Amino acid sequence: PNPIRTVSDLLLNYPTLDSFIPMAPECDVLVINSPGLSGQFLNFNPDDFRDLIARLLLKGHRVHSTAPTGLCPHFENRNVTFIGAASVKAKLIVGTSTGPSWPCLNVHNIDKPIILCADHENVVLTHGGRMARSVHHAIHLLAKDGWL
Repeated sequence: PNPIRTVSDLLLNYPTLDSFIPMAPECDVLVINSPGLSGQFLNFNPDDFRDLIARLLLKGHRVHSTAPTGLCPHFENRNVTFIGAASVKAKLIVGTSTGPSWPCLNVHNIDKPIILCADHENVVLTHGGRMARSVHHAIHLLAKDGWL
């Protein structure tokens, strides 16, 4: 029988993810500012993500990003499992629907707000998941929700 019966069954749950959680840094917002390499987010613009991060920092949020911006700590030389572990400690996850976003879609984050950016696809696997079609759309959603 197929073990996947509901959308929640697609959430990642593996021992290495759990073993990395104690080593992951604390942050309020994890920003996945890495470009999609499969054409899923052609609207990607690193300057838009710098704007988003700057706005989050101005609101007093502790932010970590997947790619360097010069504005906040980033996960240099870390694998996607480590990023997924860090997402467990974050209060909000926002960014590109790309490789580093997948381990953030894990069993620990089922109720966490997650906003993923993609041009057309929908990757909503959690109760708090939503899609944005641009970083500006994500900023609008975050402002509406009181994050900005």
